[in-house]
Amino acid sequence: MASPAANHRAILNHALNAGASKLPDRLFGMDTDEILSYSTPKVVWIRNRFVGTCYYSMITVVLLWVFVGQILLRNEHFMRKDVMGLPRLWYSHPTVDNCDPILPECEADFRNKAELVYCRENSGDAVKDSQKGYCKYLDRLTLIPGGVTDNKLFVPTAMEIITEERHPGQDDDFLADDEHGGEYMPEPGTKCLRGQFLCEQRGGKRHQFFYVADVKSFVVRFSSSYERNTIRGNSLQLPGFVGICDSLIRTGNASRSWTERRTAQSEQRCDGNYRIKPLTCGPNVSCAEMRNFDFMEDTGMNVMGRGLANRVHTVTDSVIDNETLTVDDAGGNASKEGNSSKENRTADDKDDDDDDDKDDDGPIVAGRPEADVALLARGRRTRRLKKSHRRFLGKNHGKLQLDPRLEKGHTPPTPHDKLDQFSDNWGDVFTLGRLLQLAGADLDLDHNLDGWTTRQSGTAIEVLAVYNNLYPLLSTFGYKPVQYHYTVNELMLPYVSRTSLSPVQPPDYPNSRTYENRYGVLISFKVSGSFGFFNPVYLILMLTAALALTATASTVTDLFFLYLSDQRDNFFHLKYDVSPDFSEMWRCDKCGFYNLDDTETCGGVEKFCCPKTTPHCGAERPKQ
Repeated sequence: MASPAANHRAILNHALNAGASKLPDRLFGMDTDEILSYSTPKVVWIRNRFVGTCYYSMITVVLLWVFVGQILLRNEHFMRKDVMGLPRLWYSHPTVDNCDPILPECEADFRNKAELVYCRENSGDAVKDSQKGYCKYLDRLTLIPGGVTDNKLFVPTAMEIITEERHPGQDDDFLADDEHGGEYMPEPGTKCLRGQFLCEQRGGKRHQFFYVADVKSFVVRFSSSYERNTIRGNSLQLPGFVGICDSLIRTGNASRSWTERRTAQSEQRCDGNYRIKPLTCGPNVSCAEMRNFDFMEDTGMNVMGRGLANRVHTVTDSVIDNETLTVDDAGGNASKEGNSSKENRTADDKDDDDDDDKDDDGPIVAGRPEADVALLARGRRTRRLKKSHRRFLGKNHGKLQLDPRLEKGHTPPTPHDKLDQFSDNWGDVFTLGRLLQLAGADLDLDHNLDGWTTRQSGTAIEVLAVYNNLYPLLSTFGYKPVQYHYTVNELMLPYVSRTSLSPVQPPDYPNSRTYENRYGVLISFKVSGSFGFFNPVYLILMLTAALALTATASTVTDLFFLYLSDQRDNFFHLKYDVSPDFSEMWRCDKCGFYNLDDTETCGGVEKFCCPKTTPHCGAERPKQ
């Protein structure tokens, strides 16, 4: 009895033959078999395990590189588009419990000068005594009167106040014709740290140069928006992460010259290979959470599985809660058995109900952005199932853990044992010291071209909020929630300073004037990153690359076994048909066909004719 596959082939062949039989034998005087002929290359089947192993090994490598490496891991079949958004900066001097300094009850929380290695009050040797100076406490408004400019913030670390007097101009002076002709000359300084600069005394006045005390404890809060095509939102809806470049983190107390800094910056760059670490959730703050991969939802199979999932939820609820479930939208009422079970619930269960209600009413459900609420809204049965899961997994399952120093049972942080990076309800907070640490910079150990420390000369750092929605393996199956992380890099400049007239001028102004040189850290905050969007053209490019590389595998195999293998002679004759030498063959005068020298009659056949079914020419060999 014929197999089903054989029957199917017979039916298909019969249908094809029946269709072909309806065509005429000749059309416009030409054979239809010739008109509709088909050409295909002839291949050789080489039964050699060594050849096959080499070829299929290369094919396996190609497929793994394209489909696993490029598609599944690197998501190269997605079109990437740059993220656009608005960055926002906020800053403050250190305060108790990180309170808002504009509140009347908020108090400053500076460290003592004796703890600061660059102040004269410090007795340590971390900084040379010749470079220590007078330190002065300044609050946020006094230190940065201009505030934030666009997406940049300048934080002074040292200030020098210089008073100048106008001297009468000479005839050849370019200011001689001015109403108040003459040039300004600064008052001579003493106790200068750098030649005629950074002088603590000028014109008999003290403290004309000073370091900003505890400037590394100043905090900067970052927040940003993101938008590209249909994806938009802001960083407050998402959990925050920070990218750490381990090669940039300083260890030890070795100082670096300008050349050493430049070398280290070029050799120790991460080039995108950052270690991503979640930001700690600040005290008494409910931070957003990253949602997990949901196969049914992310792959789009939720429509097919919705009914089955709801039935499973119903059965699970009835087993776990031991109560009769009724559907509210069907107009049913809870049974007495269900009511009695509700009355016997523990206090923790009631708290869970309150938490669930809050989750449903707020802008974030289970720490997820508002855009994902629709994926979680499965009605009352879903909330019951989530509450039942908490009974088995623990009440704190799925919540972001606070810093161990902030949990119950731990000693609360001392005034100077505060977090240097954390997330709160208004953004992500970093101390200036933490930003410098992430950038691999040090205010007292790094020097510029003139030997000034970074605290004396200033520097610039770039903070990027890098957004992304692609993840290895999972994004191919539809998992594309938005995530962002911060990267911090130092932009080396020999000097970063700002010069401006002092708010208070001498009584004889403009004959004399006072201005301030502020050296410090310029923070530039930008939105970066890219979002991936599936594009069939990019997928076709990946598949085309796979096909091209498989053809390359065939070429490499042929070249190896034709020229390098000890089986090259066998392989050559299997692959190629070698013709006789035409110069040793005789030509038929009738049809022009060339025949072997040992034949006496012509065996010529016209092209596109079968040599086995077509009569040969048969002409006699010409006499020599």
